[in-house]
Amino acid sequence: MEGGTTGTVTWDVAGTDAAAYAPQVRILLSTDGGATFPTVLATTANDGSEQVTWPRTGTEQARLRIEAVDNYFYDVNRADFTIESPVRLTVPASAAVQHSDPLLDAEGEPLTVEVTGADAETLDALEVAVTGISGVSAVRRGDTGVFDLVGGLTDAPGTAEATVTVTGPEDLLVEESFPVTVTPEDLDVRWTGPSVAQLDEPVTLSVALTEPDDGSAGDPRTAAVTLVDRDGGELCTATTAGTAEAATASCTITPTGEPRTITVGTVVTGTYVADDPADDAALDLVVTVVDDVAPDTSFVTAPAEVLPSKRLTVSLLSSEAGSTFRCTLDGRALPCADGTIDVARAKSGTRVLEAVAVDEAGNVDATPVRAVVAVPYGPGKLKNLTGWKRVKSDSALGGSFWRSDPRGALLTSKKKIKKADVLALVVSTGRRAGSITVDLGRRDLGRYSLKTDEAQDHVVLLLDLDKRRSGKLEIRTLSKKDVEIEGIAWLTRP
Repeated sequence: MEGGTTGTVTWDVAGTDAAAYAPQVRILLSTDGGATFPTVLATTANDGSEQVTWPRTGTEQARLRIEAVDNYFYDVNRADFTIESPVRLTVPASAAVQHSDPLLDAEGEPLTVEVTGADAETLDALEVAVTGISGVSAVRRGDTGVFDLVGGLTDAPGTAEATVTVTGPEDLLVEESFPVTVTPEDLDVRWTGPSVAQLDEPVTLSVALTEPDDGSAGDPRTAAVTLVDRDGGELCTATTAGTAEAATASCTITPTGEPRTITVGTVVTGTYVADDPADDAALDLVVTVVDDVAPDTSFVTAPAEVLPSKRLTVSLLSSEAGSTFRCTLDGRALPCADGTIDVARAKSGTRVLEAVAVDEAGNVDATPVRAVVAVPYGPGKLKNLTGWKRVKSDSALGGSFWRSDPRGALLTSKKKIKKADVLALVVSTGRRAGSITVDLGRRDLGRYSLKTDEAQDHVVLLLDLDKRRSGKLEIRTLSKKDVEIEGIAWLTRP
């Protein structure tokens, strides 16, 4: 039979046309060998013959059923017959594809199905569906009867049956199938885990997963990833994360045993495949060494108790290589991580410097080194009573200094000096320098000669104190030779 044409169906009435039995019958068509009869070809008088139009559904398992209307009896013909659709559908004999890739031919073009025997109006009204496989659809090529099979196939590896179904006007239905073999997609693997791990400590092993650029993006997060020791079996089953474009797989192990190096391999199964020794990584398993010993801190050279200027420079030393340092000056943090302290203009007065070393394990010296220093005041702390002249000088401590040449010239502190444990003057010395006598609170601190073989500025002249003292400072010249004083400093020990 040819679909779309008419034909005559006959049957044996056998006396069933009486009003009490079946004056009317239905003629039903099955296209699945009699399993179902969904199509009504005609409802007619039970007279043994009727002309019907065969549907344009192609089948080799057609059967007819004549059944009584409003009664229970019926009859079915004994053998299948064929209805040939005027519309033909041609599909590939078979196909093979990697997971997530499109169905392509040998030239890399999309596989096609073709509908023939349909006029332009029918072609425009056709609907073509692809079932049995996932991710693939049929797209008509222009105004032809050729349909491209497009889209990445997302079925798991194995063999599937792809069914193409064409439907259209006047009950048009054509269906053909072909086998599709799905293989796992290749996957690029890159080790992102550590190169060293501590024995008996958890360590996370991880790899980056990237699908090769083949024009059809999949989702590597669906891969089954196992990390293995190439010489010792499975290490752990990894969990995937990230995005389809930047997927990762990771799992955590706690290695035990002796220190050694293992080769970590990545085995990918399921929808993707990878097991390339070139992607392996070496992981050194080492014994955990706990460093809980703090370093010792020291000065390379301890600063003098009295500085000759406002500049404070100190170098620090640790008993452990690679240590850094923490410092404070009068309790405030001071930059010194590299072990160098350099304060260009420290505040005048008594200053307390503390420093500790910190080793690479984070252990901190519990006994910081400490230095108490006196930063000198400039000439502004002194007052001329007689015979002194203030001279400007860029190199002097406060930009100037006091000079006197007559005998008996008197220079005093503007205010009382309080609680001095160490007392000093910052002076200039040389062959032509004179001598002075110094009193503190009417106590004679002695006579001091500033004469030396070589001229020198910023010299710290320590004065003799037998104990902590306070009082007004008086400086008197003992000769007519020049005396130059830049400043004064005293230290009060905490």
